[in-house]
Amino acid sequence: MMNPRRVLAAVKYKDWRIHIGVDGDRLYMQWKFQAQCSKTGEVCGQLSRKWYLSKHMTRSELVGTAFKAALTAEEHECREHFTYIGKRIFNPHIDVIELATICDQEDVRDLPA
Repeated sequence: MMNPRRVLAAVKYKDWRIHIGVDGDRLYMQWKFQAQCSKTGEVCGQLSRKWYLSKHMTRSELVGTAFKAALTAEEHECREHFTYIGKRIFNPHIDVIELATICDQEDVRDLPA
């Protein structure tokens, strides 16, 4: 049986580290890194979301999951730091209930008849 810790130990991205944890009986991985806080500007520790790992994953699936996790964490950071008129309009932390209250207010182009 393949050792996920050994496989993921060989994955490198920037100065980020892969943390492997256990939730119940399931392994998960998440990236740990230092980045500027989009609210305070202070550089502090960040954690990506948890990516659960199946005990049946292949080496390629593990490495692919680490890659997808890095892409998703970078997109998250981009959404936090991108602003329009001084507002973080794509902020991934906006409450979904609040988003639901405005989701019908679309900005669309009129189509020619």
